[in-house]
Amino acid sequence: SLTASATPGDIDLDAAVGFADLVLLAQNYGSIAPTPWLTGDFDRSGVVDFADLVQLAQNYGAGDALADFQRARALV
Repeated sequence: SLTASATPGDIDLDAAVGFADLVLLAQNYGSIAPTPWLTGDFDRSGVVDFADLVQLAQNYGAGDALADFQRARALV
């Protein structure tokens, strides 16, 4: 699957783990994850929680920072 090859933390699948992904995870934090990857539930536990935030943090900055910055601007 597409998400199986993505970097943990790259919620929006733009090949970068950055602020846009953090915003998406924060918006879903504590919620039940009907679509695990796209809500930030990287470990597929069924809920977006601290374990998922840790995975994002461990990969923060990986990938194309410019693309992530542009995506983050579009979310605000």
